Amino acid sequence: MPPSPPRPPKFPGSGRPESPNWGVWVMVLLIVGVLAFGFFTPESFGLGPRKENLESFEAQYKAGRVVLNDPKAPWKWC
Repeated sequence: MPPSPPRPPKFPGSGRPESPNWGVWVMVLLIVGVLAFGFFTPESFGLGPRKENLESFEAQYKAGRVVLNDPKAPWKWC
């Protein structure tokens, strides 16, 4: 009499998967990338360039801290 065949698993997806679930890892990396970009951009947490107002510019100009006509850093329109 031949031996009985092995019983199939109750849940087909149970056990160790044959390959990693790449879709989940891609989504995790995308989310981490977006969060890292948000944290490390210059404008985050007030670490970016300061926006000047007219009063602070005039005070810096009168104190001699404003450089005009610098050939190394020409002024451009934004």
